[in-house]
Amino acid sequence: MFIFYTTNNYTASGPKKGGYNTDVLGWKQVSTSVYPTVRLAESVYGGDQYELAIKVTLFSGNWWIRVGSEWMGYYPAGGPDGLFNAAGLLNQAQSIDWGGEVVDESSHPGPTGTWMGSGHFPYEGWSRAAYMRNLAYQSDTSGTMVNMLGYTHETNPNAYRIAADFSGTTTWGSNCYWGGPGGVE
Repeated sequence: MFIFYTTNNYTASGPKKGGYNTDVLGWKQVSTSVYPTVRLAESVYGGDQYELAIKVTLFSGNWWIRVGSEWMGYYPAGGPDGLFNAAGLLNQAQSIDWGGEVVDESSHPGPTGTWMGSGHFPYEGWSRAAYMRNLAYQSDTSGTMVNMLGYTHETNPNAYRIAADFSGTTTWGSNCYWGGPGGVE
């Protein structure tokens, strides 16, 4: 599992600018058992499947991340360690994205062979492709949860795909299957 933040629309990385996990100043770790880069239970292709509940919420001036029933930590929104200003994420978010990501060294020639998700395409479905379900966001301070009504975006559909139902009308709420083997441009 990884986390990432940006204060400048992904234009630069560094302390109070943005970055992965604990690589740059910003993340405040709280949990002693769940943390960025932790390896969690992994589903088995065609076998046992594991689900992970994740929640991101703005509470008491900080963006908290909960994994399962454990509050992992937070990004301070304001105050002396604050990362965000009033034009950004200080008081609210304007959008949320869920999905998969593959990162390779910039010096690596050609396409990456890194799998996304299970390494299989969405059309293979349950127990074979990675999925996310019950994607929702909190729409007000009283805790009202609303199904995500999003759209899909694929940067390399030959290597990675996504199949989504963001109607919120299924027993899986807003959901998607995603992934692929990589290795092609």
